Amino acid sequence: MSSPIYAFISSKMQELAPERKAMRELLPTLGQGVVDLRAWIFEDDAPASNQSIRDVYLKALSSASLYIGIFWNEFGQYTVDEFEQATRRGIDRHIYVKDVDADRRDPKLVAFLTSISGVTSGVTPKWFKTVDELQTAVRRSVEAWIKERIVPRPGAREAIYAEDADDIPDLPWRLVGRSGMVARVRGLLENGERVLINGFGGVGKTALAASAAASWLDDGQGAVLWLRVGSEDADTIMETLARALDDPQAVAAASGEAKARALRDLLKGSDVRLLVLDDAWNGAALNTLLTALPRKLPLLVTSRQRFNLPRILDLDELSPDEALDALGYFAGDKDYR
Repeated sequence: MSSPIYAFISSKMQELAPERKAMRELLPTLGQGVVDLRAWIFEDDAPASNQSIRDVYLKALSSASLYIGIFWNEFGQYTVDEFEQATRRGIDRHIYVKDVDADRRDPKLVAFLTSISGVTSGVTPKWFKTVDELQTAVRRSVEAWIKERIVPRPGAREAIYAEDADDIPDLPWRLVGRSGMVARVRGLLENGERVLINGFGGVGKTALAASAAASWLDDGQGAVLWLRVGSEDADTIMETLARALDDPQAVAAASGEAKARALRDLLKGSDVRLLVLDDAWNGAALNTLLTALPRKLPLLVTSRQRFNLPRILDLDELSPDEALDALGYFAGDKDYR
């Protein structure tokens, strides 16, 4: 089994002490023989330190693969800060809310829970009344998370340095019903934005990204560097990108911040004008990689996960008109409108 991975448990310590203890006992039983999953709980795992409380929990949070937030009625500033920092770091977040005496809930906590639970742009909380209900909900959610996120999804072994649209992988012959979205993506990229195309599997994220990248090349905007990143870690992604450039050894030989600087220098000295990271699964790796990119280099990411990028485009099912256009095209250019 690989090295342990940690779930950071965030809640008011006294208010939810039984629930925190239950997480300590439950999480190590959920690894399914695939991972060694453990809980990180401040009162049990934080060392005596010369650092501030916030510095200690931020260090632990940075090493975590999953944030589990448990809320009831009291508002805790540290707990909110932990959630916000997990979001910035690209860490997956699971939220559980105790639905007991909810009329006593602090209005600030109500506002916070409302703000993070948007139908299209937030997280999806689970509600519980007892410790047993919490354990059942966590078991189901974490087992699904392990299956989807932790089981390795290998990225491509080599990045593609494309100077011609025909070099772009997975480029559809014709992208039916998404012309407006392609134009929107292009507009953002031309403004130097970092863009996430988010959506369910099979909805067409990669096809959209490929069409936007091909359009970019057809219009002479400069070379595209494309990599399917999967769930690879940040070091692997940076080294794979570097192998498509002039001096990969400079990146391979470095570590930490020096590795990020080496890749950034390579990209600055190259003709790459657009970076595409396809099928991204590892939020922490993506967050680290962002530090290695030149500030003005446009970035396009596709993922089923809603990572914290400045521009997020939700790719949904085709509209009725778009669906009719697609049906007409595949039926031999018939008009079904």
